[in-house]
Amino acid sequence: MTAKQNNKIKAIVFDVDGVLIHSKDSNGDFYWKKTIREDLGISKEQTKLFFKDYWTDVGAGKIDTLDAIDQFLKSISSKLKPEDFLNYWHEKDSNINIDTINFVKELKDLGFKLYIGTNQEKYRTNHLWNKLRFKNLFDEIFPSYKVGFEKPDIYYFKFIEESLNLTGEQIIFIDDTEKIVSSALSLNWNAFLHTDVTKTKEFVYNLIKT
Repeated sequence: MTAKQNNKIKAIVFDVDGVLIHSKDSNGDFYWKKTIREDLGISKEQTKLFFKDYWTDVGAGKIDTLDAIDQFLKSISSKLKPEDFLNYWHEKDSNINIDTINFVKELKDLGFKLYIGTNQEKYRTNHLWNKLRFKNLFDEIFPSYKVGFEKPDIYYFKFIEESLNLTGEQIIFIDDTEKIVSSALSLNWNAFLHTDVTKTKEFVYNLIKT
């Protein structure tokens, strides 16, 4: 594929869950939790407690994920090892969106710098980057635990701008959460709400072609 590049665009940033990864079904239920009661003896409702009580600190890198999981499991009287819960979550939450990945490959072939912008803890970041081989497609990943802020906090986006030495006008950003897209737009990022890859491709190609 050939296309003239818009010299203004220097980076394209993709979210993970809901964009690069199929994380939820059509009813909004997380795929990785579908059989968790049968597999681990923990209910879907109980898993919500982990994200409600611990995720803010985990996602911002203020507490180690395994320590938080250990506290969570003890709070629900589970004998499960934190490592087993973590590995289950990561392995089950690895349903790659092939259509989006193929689009990423197209952009890589065109020579664009590609990045991941995600609210993520360190162990899943490693899982995505190394085990799922996202490192072979993207130039860098910006997980919230390293940034110290989570999307939609504007300081998350400012961190990326400073790291890449770019302004918002030079960045395309794809995310599936409206409030996150709105935050990026407020900083003049070329942000788009992802619902399907066809619409996302149309948005991106309209920007990068001159």
